[in-house]
Amino acid sequence: MTDFDDDDSFPELLEAEWGNDQVMALFRDLAEGAEVEHVPMHSGAGDRAVTFSEARAASF
Repeated sequence: MTDFDDDDSFPELLEAEWGNDQVMALFRDLAEGAEVEHVPMHSGAGDRAVTFSEARAASF
């Protein structure tokens, strides 16, 4: 289980709006071998970086 299990509020999934230049930069980074392992997540206890699997588990 994640640290979010102790929070009183359910984490919220935020929708990000990226500009075309940011999306293209991400694709360039991924094409060059960058590995994305964590995503930011916001909850009542604050913001923190979590793994993709933790974010997915918290959203259901």
